[in-house]
Amino acid sequence: MSKNPIMRFYVNDYLFVIEPTNAATQSNNTDLSIFSAADVSQIMDYYQLVKSGRVKGKTTFTFRVKDYEKIITEIKKQFKLIKAAGGIVEKGNEILLIHRLNKWDLPKGKIEKGESIEVAAIREVEEECAVKAEILNKIGETWHTYELKGKDILKCTYWFKMLCESDTDLKPQTEEAIDEVKWMHYDAALKLLHQESYASISSIVTQYASMK
Repeated sequence: MSKNPIMRFYVNDYLFVIEPTNAATQSNNTDLSIFSAADVSQIMDYYQLVKSGRVKGKTTFTFRVKDYEKIITEIKKQFKLIKAAGGIVEKGNEILLIHRLNKWDLPKGKIEKGESIEVAAIREVEEECAVKAEILNKIGETWHTYELKGKDILKCTYWFKMLCESDTDLKPQTEEAIDEVKWMHYDAALKLLHQESYASISSIVTQYASMK
């Protein structure tokens, strides 16, 4: 969750925004469905609708709620929460990409028990790509949902800008369904991640680019 009282998470690449009624943001986005005085039931009904694949086209679902903290607490109870960490790794003017499940992606993975988010991010980059990297600074967080073994998962991923220290053993972690790891020029990498990745990845790439 961001410092401001707004929660954003992706469901099948559709953005869900939950915000307090008294702090409603203004937007010129025409692809926007706004629900005032929303409650948990309404939010979860739309979650199930989008999850089922019955929503077509592009739209962002914005739910304005009166009791923000209570609603967020109740929403989180509907899911199993998982925390992960990853990085946008730089080497000169190139960025490290992975290819997994027919999508271009960034290295990331679940935080282990007792592990800090920074240590987890460094470990996941090394495990998935055989690249040693150091953290420069934090970029932000993304939230997205998926289903695993019949359970609804809400995953928060913490992202860091990282610098390559060694990539002499560059290779994909095939047991994690990664079939390619490659360095790509900054501009081409960002374009590819916007066009051929997940909406949550596109959003963190936008944040990263704004920091340059």
